[in-house]
Amino acid sequence: WRHGCRFENDHSLSSCSQSPYPAFGPYKDSASATQETPSSLRIDPVWQYEVNPKGIAGFKPVEPYGIATTQSGVAAIAAFSGKVHGLDARSGEWLWSIDLEESPGSAPTTYYDLIYVGVSDGRLVALHAKDGSEAWSTTLDHIIHGQPTVHDGVLYVMTSEEALVALDAQDR
Repeated sequence: WRHGCRFENDHSLSSCSQSPYPAFGPYKDSASATQETPSSLRIDPVWQYEVNPKGIAGFKPVEPYGIATTQSGVAAIAAFSGKVHGLDARSGEWLWSIDLEESPGSAPTTYYDLIYVGVSDGRLVALHAKDGSEAWSTTLDHIIHGQPTVHDGVLYVMTSEEALVALDAQDR
């Protein structure tokens, strides 16, 4: 039993006396079932941050390019303007911003307290989450295409020429 619900050995829901999610109303097994669905749920934001309030050259492109969070609770936002913003993930408080001077070629990814961003000029940049300072940077032969990923300390990056590049995720 969890949250007033009974689960079978295969973890499927057997019955509920009341919903663990009050906005959805009682489950169908309950005596007073309703027709409420997840689409009727209203979720209010905890916080909001305007990435590029003024736009670029008079128009507002789609911002941000991507977001990732670190273990220490920093939300890193890579924007098409070339800026990377660091925010406190819990409160939304602005911590830092840096300018890559080119638009990102990928959404950011994180490993411990490093933030990795592929840049459209072929650079792969690692930033310290605490202040946005550069930990290291390297230039690959081609533009980074798609979000990098990390597994067991190895950073994997796909380039625009469909080459998979593996790098040490910690330092260069």
